Order: sequence, then C-alpha cells, then structure tokens
Amino acid sequence: MRQPELDGPGLHQLGLSADEATADLALLRQPGSGPAELAPVTGLAAGTIARILAALEAAGLVDRAVAHGGRYYPVPPDLAFEPVLLDRARQLRQTRELVHSLTAQYSDVAAGRGREDGVVEVISEHRAALTRWREAHASAQVQVRAAEVPPYLEAQTEPNPTEVELLNRGVAHRVLYDTSVAGLAGRFGELRDGIRSGEQARVLPGVPLRALIVDDRLAVLPAKSGRMLSEGLLLVRPGNLLLALSTLFELLWERAVPLRFSDAGAAGPDGGTEDLDRVILRLLAVGLTDQAIARQLNLSQRTVQRHVATLMTRLGARTRLQAGVQGIRQGWL
Repeated sequence: MRQPELDGPGLHQLGLSADEATADLALLRQPGSGPAELAPVTGLAAGTIARILAALEAAGLVDRAVAHGGRYYPVPPDLAFEPVLLDRARQLRQTRELVHSLTAQYSDVAAGRGREDGVVEVISEHRAALTRWREAHASAQVQVRAAEVPPYLEAQTEPNPTEVELLNRGVAHRVLYDTSVAGLAGRFGELRDGIRSGEQARVLPGVPLRALIVDDRLAVLPAKSGRMLSEGLLLVRPGNLLLALSTLFELLWERAVPLRFSDAGAAGPDGGTEDLDRVILRLLAVGLTDQAIARQLNLSQRTVQRHVATLMTRLGARTRLQAGVQGIRQGWL
C-alpha cells in the first residue's frame, strides 16, 4: 500500500494552515531550530516563523527549550495530534451510524418492503430527475433544509431564483455547505448574495450527501453518492427514512460554522463598512485555505497571507481557528 505523502496540504486535514504545516514539517526535518534557521527552508519571513512557532507551542505541537537558546523541537506527532484524531473518530462514528441507518431503511424499500405506501420513489430519467428536484423545491410552504456537496452539472454564480422567490414569500432556508463548495471558483458571490437575500448558511467539512428536505414532508437526494442529480434521484416521503435524513441534517447543522455577510454600513474591524479583512476573516472561519481565499477574491496568495497575519495580530490570536472565534466574539462576523 502506498504511503500517504507528508506535505502541507495533508496536514491541513489536522487543522493546520498552509504556513503552519510548512513550518511544522521543516521542524520535524530540522529539530532544534529557531526562526532564523527555518526561514530559508520554508520561504517564510523569520518574523512569520516566530509567530507560527509560538502558535504551535501553544497548541502543544512543538516544545521550546529555554536551556538551549530558546530553540524549538517537535512533539512526537502521535502524541501531538491524538486529541484531534479522537475527536474526528467520534464525529465519524456518529455520522457512520446515521448513514448505516439510512442504508438499512433504503435496503428495506429496495427489497420491496415499504413500497406499498410509496415511501421512496426512484427517478432515473435525466430530465425527469432535474424537473422533480425543482418542483420539490418550489412546493415549499414553511421551510427548506438543504445540504450542498459537489459535483454540480454546471457552475452556479448567481442565487437560485426559486430560493429567492421563496425567501421573498417568507419560506425559511437553512443551507449546509460542504467546505469544498465554498472554495469552488465563482461560488463566493453566489453564496454572499443568497445570504443577503435571507438564507441561513453554515459550512462544514465532510458533509456526506447532497439533499433537499421540504417542510418535513418530502426529501430529494441523488440516488448514488458522488453522482449528479441528473444521474438518478430518490424522492422520500414521510416515514423513518425521512426522519433519519432530518436528524442527520440537524446534527451536522449544530457542528457547522455560520457564514454571514453584513449589510452595507455595518461596522467592520476598523469601524468602517464591510472591508477586505472582514471578508477574509469570514472565509478563514469556515475553513478555506489561503489559496482558496485568494482564488475567490482574485488576490495573490501572498496578499491573503499578509492580511491573515495582520488579522491574527489584531485579534490576539495564535491560530487561524482562534482568529475566527475571536472575530465572532468581538462582533466582526
């Protein structure tokens, strides 16, 4: 079996930013170093390295040996990342149990049990699947709960007109986006405009499926995981399967990070209106990498990194996660 690559993007899955991962890997390969020694091998400024090492020390990932001139040494990774792995395992176990429940419910229907009352309808034809999805959405009277995960048939850069019409009629929308959706090219403007129209949005990594739940009476979802809507659709009516889908959505919603955009004139970090730092902080809080933020805002990655470093300093945060939390506490988000 091929060993996983030891690189920065891989460590991002453990909650480290790109620069934190770069510094951590450099220290693993060159223990007993300080900012001056790590700067040339990482391509980062010594001052940036010093701030990153202090944050990694606070997180328990590195140790600073005062007796050896304040040089840094890595904490064994199996000890350093154990709390993260245990939490991920717990979350994965809860999600897997719910997915197993969904699978059991679907298997019963597929075997012929439950078809009598029409609990699940399978729609295979391309045009019919897309039509039923749109019809289900448009039929909402009270609320819509949606989980959004790629792939998509086409890039969407403007708010869904059906959603905008329903929001104008007072139909609530709660939409849970996988982090990968927020990072797709062109989606930032669409997400922002939808939220400003009244959508409640949250972002979470690892959303397991795409689904639309309408008024607690109907759900539609792709027939197979990782497939587009046009490749087959399941229409689920009231019963245990719909209840399981609703429960899964609510559990994921509670774990997700709210994504909000202020109206014009709202106070920003410097007392002004919605500014670049505030936008970057919002994207930072939902887990986007510097590269993804740069792509969304049409900026260079270095420019984004400078803004992130400035935000962390102003917020007194040692990690990107702390920056997001402090931003929420201080009312910037």
